[in-house]
Amino acid sequence: MLDTIFKKKVVTDTKKAMIPTVITNNKDFERAADKVLKKLEKKIEILEAIESSVDKKLAAFERLIHLAENIKTPGTTNSPRYEIVALNRRGLEAEEIAGILDIPRGEIELILNLNGAV
Repeated sequence: MLDTIFKKKVVTDTKKAMIPTVITNNKDFERAADKVLKKLEKKIEILEAIESSVDKKLAAFERLIHLAENIKTPGTTNSPRYEIVALNRRGLEAEEIAGILDIPRGEIELILNLNGAV
C-alpha cells in the first residue's frame, strides 16, 4: 500500500515539475508561429504587388492588341507609314509602336517626324 501511495506522489510531483517546461515550450511554439506568420504576411504582400503589376501589364497588352487589330480593318491602307501614324494618333509612343510593328524605333521616329505627328 505504501508503495502505491509513494508511486502516486512521485507521478504527481513529476507532472507538476513538467508544467513549467510545457509552458516554456508553448511560448516557444507561439514565438515560432508568430515568426512564420509574419513571413507569410510579407510573402502575401509581395505576391499582391506582383499580381497588381501583372494586371497592369496585361491591361496595357490588351489595349495594344485592340489598337493593333483596329488598324487592320478592311478597306484601309496598311502601309507601315499609315500604321505608325495611326498608332501614334491613338496615343502610343514610338517605342510601343516599334514593339507592335517590329520596326526599329529610329525608323518610327523618322516617319513620325516627317509626318509632323510627334
